[in-house]
Amino acid sequence: MSQMQAEILKHSTLFYGLDEDAMQAIALIMKTLSLPAGAVLMMQDEEPDGCFAVLDGMLKVSTITAEGEETVLAVLGSGEIAGEIGLIDGAPRSATVTALKDCELAYLSTRDFKTIADSNPKIYQHMLKIMAERIRASNTSLTAYQRLPVSGRLAHILLRLSEAFGEPVDDGRILIRQNFTQEQIGIMAGTARENVSRQINKWRQDKTITRISRYYCIEDADKLRQLTNL
Repeated sequence: MSQMQAEILKHSTLFYGLDEDAMQAIALIMKTLSLPAGAVLMMQDEEPDGCFAVLDGMLKVSTITAEGEETVLAVLGSGEIAGEIGLIDGAPRSATVTALKDCELAYLSTRDFKTIADSNPKIYQHMLKIMAERIRASNTSLTAYQRLPVSGRLAHILLRLSEAFGEPVDDGRILIRQNFTQEQIGIMAGTARENVSRQINKWRQDKTITRISRYYCIEDADKLRQLTNL
């Protein structure tokens, strides 16, 4: 299993480009675990104890407001890592991470990571470089996203939700099998519920999206992608 973990690390956003020996050393101390769909991997505001690489499955990263509203920040799949920032700063978790599907994960504890990194400073140097690159890329992406009109931002959110909760039906249609209110979608897109309602009604009129029971169904994903320009 350590070889599989090394391959996952090699292509992950955090450890990509790390020296091969250091990569193997980290892979050897990682422990594998299973997480069933719906289970919580880590909670917002709890103390970090390590990070998790996704070997198989999918994780949802979200935050909960004081009013109990959930905002989905990201969806992580194979090769991606959750909780890596805690390896460096030790600050409380900034989000809750939940399994969307049954997951196989590789766990790297903070203690084990520091033991290896302290003996190989190149690991710290590499991680700082990767973090800086991610912040720069995130800022660029965020600026581009904020410049999108409401329709583009909503299209982006619906496409991300279809990646996380989508279920193919017929003729290439994608059913988002999770009930989201227009207010929740507005929070994710950074716009008012009224704007969400107005745009969704337009898309329903031209058959870009429809509703099946309580769920949104994407009828024309290509049209939504054209609106994002990301």
